[in-house]
Amino acid sequence: MALWYETGNGMVKTKLARCHIGIDVYVCCPGPSLAEINNADLMIPNVMTVAVNTAYPYIRPDVWIGMDEPECYNKTLWWQPFMKICRGGYQARKCDDRLISSFPNVHFADCAEPKNRAELFELRAHDVRFVWHKNTMAICLHVLVWLGAKKIHLIGCDMGGDKDYYDDRVLSDEQRKYNRRLYSHLCDYLRWFAEEGSAHGIELISCTPDSPINEYLMHYDLKDALAISLSSVPDPAKIKHVLDVRKQKDKEAECENRKN
Repeated sequence: MALWYETGNGMVKTKLARCHIGIDVYVCCPGPSLAEINNADLMIPNVMTVAVNTAYPYIRPDVWIGMDEPECYNKTLWWQPFMKICRGGYQARKCDDRLISSFPNVHFADCAEPKNRAELFELRAHDVRFVWHKNTMAICLHVLVWLGAKKIHLIGCDMGGDKDYYDDRVLSDEQRKYNRRLYSHLCDYLRWFAEEGSAHGIELISCTPDSPINEYLMHYDLKDALAISLSSVPDPAKIKHVLDVRKQKDKEAECENRKN
């Protein structure tokens, strides 16, 4: 259970669960406002970038998460070196006649319908099934909680808008209706997650302008949120040569010996 990957000699289970990941997380969704984001702005210390579904290739993240069929994503995804998390059961699926399990850093998440929503905050061991609510966002949030995320920001999480996505894709009426139903469900789910998460020391923050989630989530301009994340990082010190470091340690050791 949990996350699996192919070693070349069979599938093995990861042990990545942590109490605290020690870094702020920024989740990039493929909503229209994502087009206003500069990927380079996210590439700073104390920021882990997570791309959901088709936010890649516009965003080149540290971690990508997608639960839809592999055919729904840009094919170049599988050749990227960053961590990719797919739905368990897709190990035998292929991209251009190659098993996606054979590509670099691809993981498969075991999923199961939870007995109740709050299980997400309880299932924290290495060996768990991630909550399955038939959408990627719920799995994404559980994976992040499982990894130890305490501060999660949402980018490109428009839940609708004048355009369907950040790029030039246009949906059919049936597809758009499907998406709108999902957005309605997710708005409710994110409201619950924020309220329940606060009791577990987890913050959910919106960095998406003009989104309905801003009615119940704390909202920051992305620039301001990134500045806060960066503020906890120490100023870079001058890099020392190894000989200088050793001389300093020898001097400190000599002083300590004199005291004794």
